[in-house]
Amino acid sequence: MNIININNSDLILKKLDEAVDKTSAKRMLAFQYFNNNMNELSIYLNSCNYYLDNTLNLVEPKVQLEFRF
Repeated sequence: MNIININNSDLILKKLDEAVDKTSAKRMLAFQYFNNNMNELSIYLNSCNYYLDNTLNLVEPKVQLEFRF
């Protein structure tokens, strides 16, 4: 007999992974699953060993292109 277990916690991590704006996604997930409690969401993410990298890797351009018309 084949039994498939669906874990709803994976859905939370999947939604967070697919989000472009992580901050807004965290707010939405806290509202949706944790009664708008950001601390509970943080505790949950830490228990799942899920850490967000909040740093942006912006690259400075070496030169600026200028067009003459």
